[in-house]
Amino acid sequence: WYADPARPNRVIEMGAWRRKGESFIAYEGSSVTSYPDVTSKGDYYQYPTDYVFDLTNGSRVQVLADTGEVPLANGDYFVIQKQAGGRRLMRARDSFTTGGAGLVAEGPVLPNGNIRRVQASGGHNGTVFWISDGSSLWRWPAAGTGSGGNWQKLVPGGGAKDARRFFANPYDVKNLYLVDADGVKRSDDGGLSWSIDQGLDDALTAGGDIDDLWCGASHCVLNDLVVDRGSPAKRFALGMAGVFVTTDGVSWTRLLDTRALPSRPVSGFYDPISDPNHRSLYVACDGRGILRIHPVP
Repeated sequence: WYADPARPNRVIEMGAWRRKGESFIAYEGSSVTSYPDVTSKGDYYQYPTDYVFDLTNGSRVQVLADTGEVPLANGDYFVIQKQAGGRRLMRARDSFTTGGAGLVAEGPVLPNGNIRRVQASGGHNGTVFWISDGSSLWRWPAAGTGSGGNWQKLVPGGGAKDARRFFANPYDVKNLYLVDADGVKRSDDGGLSWSIDQGLDDALTAGGDIDDLWCGASHCVLNDLVVDRGSPAKRFALGMAGVFVTTDGVSWTRLLDTRALPSRPVSGFYDPISDPNHRSLYVACDGRGILRIHPVP
């Protein structure tokens, strides 16, 4: 399930393989201030043939409305598709309609046939896509090229060797994180250069106690990164050591310690809307458990 914080009355369900028609299903509330109505099936968007998802390794399926940007009425969704000439990134920008029309190719053919991970940042109008095969990392459009050019390879390079897991800040195209063989790294220039984020690395590895930086499915020191749309410097990191928060992008504070509460956080959703004075972070754990951290300090 996915939601855009700028559109709190709409949620997207990804129908399970062979169970719900292999389609995106959109549920909406009766007004922009109401919760989504999940009691009845809303608009649906059929997955394209030969679609590719890798949702357990940090992929996303939608472009989030940037800070101050108006969300699109019919959403902004994307998926990787296998085609005769190679894999392509397909996007439905404001064209999510009943019956499934509107997917168009976004950018050139993907660099190789192993790419299954994709994220986006920059909002609807300045969208930048990031893709990975679990080792290398590319972006499109390439830095400084406008809307043209080929996929720009960023990793290996710029101080990073291996993009085992990556996360792009959806509200800042210059801010990215990745798990490399020698630590958790951050880029503040759109992926051109990387350095170890010492505060985050110390938090996610429990001060070095976790020395296994291999990533697979929910087994990673960094399983999810959640950013507050209203205050992009506030970020939440979820991993094997627990859940952490920063309000300045530098210093990280622990919210959940998995040594105290045995669990494996895999994804999160920040809710500053339901009760603005007592905001909540919802944490999904491997094994179907869901936690609410409330109120977020």
